[in-house]
Amino acid sequence: MGSVIQSVRSSSLQKSIPIHGAADTLPSGVTLSFLESQIAASSLLRSAAEFKHWLMATVNHLLEKGPECRLRSILDELMNSKYSKSSKVKGSDCILGLNKEDLLKEILKIIKPKLPWQRLYKEYNEQIVAES
Repeated sequence: MGSVIQSVRSSSLQKSIPIHGAADTLPSGVTLSFLESQIAASSLLRSAAEFKHWLMATVNHLLEKGPECRLRSILDELMNSKYSKSSKVKGSDCILGLNKEDLLKEILKIIKPKLPWQRLYKEYNEQIVAES
């Protein structure tokens, strides 16, 4: 059984995500479900590298296909209560050993050059700058 898990761990980063080519005919929700299941699997396997890979793939998919509310959900989770004025409960600063603030900043770097997403970038970046 351990070799199966190891095989899944080593090969899942090599899998191509269904975003390009023939998979473009898939409904966006199918692709998003696949990406989110990969995030959940990497979390269960406690694989920080795979978690980050699939999180970034999900962000890129959401930037292309939406919905904005799901992208906001990811950003809000990474914002943590550190930046949130309304949250009374302090959450963890890390996910699988990855710093949430670093992940947030990396995602914002991906969002920044995307013209349709400038408002969203500005909104979250201003919250970070205000706390610094």
